[in-house]
Amino acid sequence: MKLSLETMEELDWCLDQLETIQTHRSVSDMASLKVCVNIVLFLSLFLKLKWFLCSLLLFGF
Repeated sequence: MKLSLETMEELDWCLDQLETIQTHRSVSDMASLKVCVNIVLFLSLFLKLKWFLCSLLLFGF
């Protein structure tokens, strides 16, 4: 969980840097990209948690 939060913080920093560099892109396009990336990270985290919980229920690890 901590790793995913750190990854999201790093991603936010990177996108902030891109905003300053890529002035020809609209802010709404970059915001949409940020939202999409955050959704993908959330779903990835959710699937890992779901797999972990299923393995606990099935195998008792």
